Amino acid sequence: CDAGSVTTVEGQMYCTQCEAGKYTPSAGMSTCLLCPAGTWSEQRAGGLGATACQECSAGEYNNALGQASCSPCPVGTYSSLPGQTACTKCPVGMKASTTGLTTCTNCTVGYYASSEGSIVCTACPAGYYSNVEMASACAPCEKGTYQDLTGMSYCHECPTGEAIDATAQASCKACDPGYFANTTGLYTCFACPPGYYSHKIGGE
Repeated sequence: CDAGSVTTVEGQMYCTQCEAGKYTPSAGMSTCLLCPAGTWSEQRAGGLGATACQECSAGEYNNALGQASCSPCPVGTYSSLPGQTACTKCPVGMKASTTGLTTCTNCTVGYYASSEGSIVCTACPAGYYSNVEMASACAPCEKGTYQDLTGMSYCHECPTGEAIDATAQASCKACDPGYFANTTGLYTCFACPPGYYSHKIGGE
């Protein structure tokens, strides 16, 4: 029998073609071999059996013997090389939102992914920012700064008349009467010196 087919019984008058997921690399074999994990086979044109197995393409895998096809890598994973028996989880700071990917996508500035195998990147919450790609976490806004929006790559300085003495804030606090902030980015308001006063909230 030619490669791709076998005779299973002595004296048999015909050859049996190997089924999908199996193969014979040479003539005269009595048993079809199972394709290894990470590979697959299908019958050739005319119903002829396979003489070799094909590697799963990059972005696909299979983890069992004798497979007729490969499966796309699930979301959150990728496979950059052919012939894989498993897909790899995306590292922190990256995502895979669709199946069958050969690489993961970097989280953009303002977003992060704190765990492996992320499907999406998460926007930095208000009071936090990220100014680098592939962030695994967002940084808190420093004292004297704030950010009231999500998914941002920077923090604002507190405007004049306001200050904030805490990190990770979504807003600054207006100075009380008798206090003032005459520059931006302050984390505390100054007391009016002797001979001066401020009767309004948010004095500059």
